Amino acid sequence: MDPAAKKVSIAIIVILVGVIGVFWYDGEKKSVPAELKATATSTNFDLRAYAAGRATLEEITGSRLDEIVSSGTTSDTQKPTSAVQYKASNLIVSNYTATTALRAYGLAVAAALKGFNTDRENELVTMLTALENKDALRAQELSAIAVANKQIVATLLKITVPRSAIDIHLELINTLSQNSARLADMSLILDNPYLALTAANAFRVEKLNFYKAIDHLNAFFLDNKIVFKAEEGGIIFMNI
Repeated sequence: MDPAAKKVSIAIIVILVGVIGVFWYDGEKKSVPAELKATATSTNFDLRAYAAGRATLEEITGSRLDEIVSSGTTSDTQKPTSAVQYKASNLIVSNYTATTALRAYGLAVAAALKGFNTDRENELVTMLTALENKDALRAQELSAIAVANKQIVATLLKITVPRSAIDIHLELINTLSQNSARLADMSLILDNPYLALTAANAFRVEKLNFYKAIDHLNAFFLDNKIVFKAEEGGIIFMNI
């Protein structure tokens, strides 16, 4: 592997680990109200009390799901939202391999993903806070994010994709499609906590897969010796 490419790959891995690690800390710190009171019933729980004894939101979510299963209050009346799985036949494909064409493709993808460059609250925090506070508006935020992800997928499907980037582009689209479906179910946390928490367990995996897709996209451009300036790709593309 080219030393520069290896350097960037290592940096990406470090960043991914850091992103996963700070999700809980940043999200909990920014969004959990200080006035949360401890609750002792099986249907209400204190997010702060849970967080105090656990290192990650994933553990909180899993524990809450275990409680619901143990209490026998699970419901199978509502099935998980199905995610559309896209194929190469759904893409607009180009045989152009010139640097200008590949750069244009990268800029188009960066524009579609620009929303991820902003400071975003961890979706698991939003869901758990909505549950703790019985806050329907917070739950609706997840629905809005699900719709936004669908819109991004629609935008990505309109981008002309170099043939050499088909697999990577599909990986990106399908992870966002999965994320949208899981977020739609997570937004039902007040109506169907079992479905929402089950979706949340799947979502944390899909969210990591999204970052892996970004990693693969970065590698694609590095392999083609295409580097983007910060103002062109934001945090989406790593630069040497």
